[in-house]
Amino acid sequence: MLLCFSGLTGLALLVTDEETPLTRSEEAYLTAVARATYAEKGITGEAIRAHAETTLLPAPTLADFIERLHTIPASSESMRCSHDAIPNVV
Repeated sequence: MLLCFSGLTGLALLVTDEETPLTRSEEAYLTAVARATYAEKGITGEAIRAHAETTLLPAPTLADFIERLHTIPASSESMRCSHDAIPNVV
């Protein structure tokens, strides 16, 4: 599964329910993790502006995102609890 920023909506649907949407800080955290995951693959806004062919690089996968998620500390207790609920990728 490739990860895209619209995939954050899908991820949010997996970890929340209708009565408990992501908080702004949780959404910001997931966005930061996604940006770091893309950057790890060499895909950044700066790289795309400098070289449009950057968009042809392989996109990160959900496994890449989850792996990166375990390396970026969460800033609040609720995010740490949500973060700890996500299994490690083997």
